[in-house]
Amino acid sequence: MFTSEEIGRLSALGLYQCTSLLAEVEHPTVALFEMDLDPSIPSFETILPDGLVIGKCAEAYMKHYLVTHPDFDLIADNVQVIVEGGTLGEFDFFYRDLKRQKTVHLEMACKWYLLDPDAQQGEEWTGPNRRDYLAHKVKKLYDQQFALLHDPRALPLLKAIEIDPGTTEQQLALPGFAFIPSSYEGSDPSIRPSAIIGTWCRIEEFLARKDEGKRHYLCERKEWLIDPMYNRTWHARSSIDGELTNQLQQKYSPMVWTLHPDGSVERTFIVWW
Repeated sequence: MFTSEEIGRLSALGLYQCTSLLAEVEHPTVALFEMDLDPSIPSFETILPDGLVIGKCAEAYMKHYLVTHPDFDLIADNVQVIVEGGTLGEFDFFYRDLKRQKTVHLEMACKWYLLDPDAQQGEEWTGPNRRDYLAHKVKKLYDQQFALLHDPRALPLLKAIEIDPGTTEQQLALPGFAFIPSSYEGSDPSIRPSAIIGTWCRIEEFLARKDEGKRHYLCERKEWLIDPMYNRTWHARSSIDGELTNQLQQKYSPMVWTLHPDGSVERTFIVWW
């Protein structure tokens, strides 16, 4: 188990060390935003509210990164565009790149995707619970989030925070974790190889694996960003079988960390579908 302080600090560290899911951006005016673990960045020490979804937690870690990185100056974050009483959209971040003297509009999404080789085109990389797909997410970012910068209805708000759409660059931060089937031997050139950090399987395969000498930890969603090398609490597989079955029956795919006898650790999603 991790304390609230450890979850924030180690999750932020996991995000900063995470690579981009995409090998490249297929958009003429959007560039990839790459993080680096600058030693001058202080660790994240804020205790976030209980129940905050992991995507919002990731945004808080990114804000900390932009605020504390010596090369950046955060201008604004979570800027909502309200038109006639309704929300037209939201900008994640605007920051100043001090080295290049450029203003940047940054959109981010931290995601976990599993490769389903049998899925139809565009749905091969799916969320653990089949609720979203990488291709759909990227298209939405391009068509809606980035397009908002040049929507005339957003111009009054942009002027108020001194953002010039004509000179503002756009970047996409898509840090994420990719999981492939345990027996899969193919590759996908659209995904950065270093983003593949684990496997997925169904419960029958997981229970059929030899378990001698192994220990396990059933993660809570708020711990998904943490590198399992930091875990201190491990259990026999039999002690997590009941909760695994319970979550799968509720159509929720949990992540399990496995500690092998040689000290290596493995991340596995057990899927319900």
